[in-house]
Formats: sequence, structure tokens, C-alpha cells
Amino acid sequence: MNFVVLERLKKGPAVVWVRMTPEARAAILEQCELLGMTDPTLTLYHEVSVVRTSSQGDRFLKVTLGIDEAVSFEFMPLSGVTKNLVELDGVRIVVALATATGHEWPDKTDVTFFVSKRCLCLSAKVADPCGGLDVAAAADGRGMPLGLIDVDEILEPSQDRLRLLGIYMDVGRLLFHSLQWDRWENGQWQTKGCIARRHLRDSSRQVRWIAGIRNFNPETGSAVIKIAESERSPWRKRSAKTTCSWSEWDLATKAEVRKLEKAPPEVRTSELS
Repeated sequence: MNFVVLERLKKGPAVVWVRMTPEARAAILEQCELLGMTDPTLTLYHEVSVVRTSSQGDRFLKVTLGIDEAVSFEFMPLSGVTKNLVELDGVRIVVALATATGHEWPDKTDVTFFVSKRCLCLSAKVADPCGGLDVAAAADGRGMPLGLIDVDEILEPSQDRLRLLGIYMDVGRLLFHSLQWDRWENGQWQTKGCIARRHLRDSSRQVRWIAGIRNFNPETGSAVIKIAESERSPWRKRSAKTTCSWSEWDLATKAEVRKLEKAPPEVRTSELS
């Protein structure tokens, strides 16, 4: 069954149909694996229509269903028993009943996930309660970029490169994925060292990630990087104060060599954008 019946607060039940193309299913499963999600899950929202702009200037558009209505999504791990759940070939879709703004779903909505221009997109169709016509809206490829994103890069004359890689969990939030050291050998890039999120965990409850890179020495395999810390889980949308510091790390052993200096605190809603 690929639909859910929502018990709305102000009106009667609403029906939301959820579909996805084979390409979208494969892309969702791959994105969940990169995000470290054991249960591939997305959450659908019906909310106020807004246009978001990333730091790179790309325009991310939610699928609009009217003057002030939109459908959006995010990758979000399941927590406990969840209502309004659709499972499609191993992918779970949670349909959020209402947002904080009080926007509820129309009487009948048909949502389809598809892939366009290496982005995960939505198309949506809602029944017009007045004329009985279907009003359709498409994302035109302006969805969530898939796969690993090059946030910053240092390329050395020795044919070594250091890349700060991120990954999107929705159309506006870019999470830290890894810091990767590669060397060009035998006609291809060979990985020499990689620091992922799990390598940054310590005994505290703080969430840590790499927020920037300053310089890189391939001879010693070390780099000066910006470590950010926050009490906010990367899955929460709320902004949080973030403390930052610069330190030297050994990329091969994935260990901090020495602390260098503190950086000004920041307020972030996204780790890398």
C-alpha cells in the first residue's frame, strides 16, 4: 500500500499517495548509506512555500501546490513507533501530519520522487476541491543534490589533493561527511587518508565535525583543519551555537597533533552551508 490516510485536526481525513521511480529508489538508498542511516527513511512535509538559497547560490525550490502551499522532504532516522508510514521497496516514507505553522495536507495529494540532473526531486499533484481538476507542480530538477559534495579542496603540485566532502540531508542542510587525502598514481586518484565523522567522536556529548581546511602538507601527511563542536544533533533543524578551533591533524593516523588557535563562535543551522 503506497498511501496514508491522515486524520486532520480541522477537517476530515486526507489521503497522500507516495510513488517513486526506480532511479529515485536507488538514489535514496545510496544517499541513506552515505548518511549512515540503517533504516532508509524520508519525511514528507506540507508547509508554507519558500525559496531557499545555498551558499553557492543554487536555487532550491520546494514543490508549490498553490500560492502559499508546498511539499518538501528530508532524510530523518526513525525514532520509536511512527504513524503515517509508507514502505516502498525498502524505503520508508513518513508523512508529517502538520508543521509548526499549522499547515495541513489537502484532501488528496499525489507525490512522486524522481531524479533529474543528479538531484532528488519531487513532483506533486493535488485535487482542486472547487473544480475537481488536478493542479500539478514539478521541481524542474531544482531538488536536493545527490552523493558527496566537494565543499573545499587543496591541490598540491605533488599531485596530492585534500577534499572536504559534505552530503545533503534535505534541500537546505549540508552535513560534514569526510576529509579525504588523495594522490594521483597510475592514472587515477588513490586514497591515502580519510577522516570521517566517527573518527571525531570523543568522551564528551558534543557533536564534532570538520568545518574548514587551511593548509595541507603531503610530505608529513598533516593538515590544519577547523574543528566545530555543538550540542545540537546534525538531524535537528534548530540553529545552535557552535564553537570552533584550528588544529593540526595527522591524516594517516586520524589523530590530532596539536591545537593551534580558537576561532570565533558561530550560529549554524547547517554544518557546512
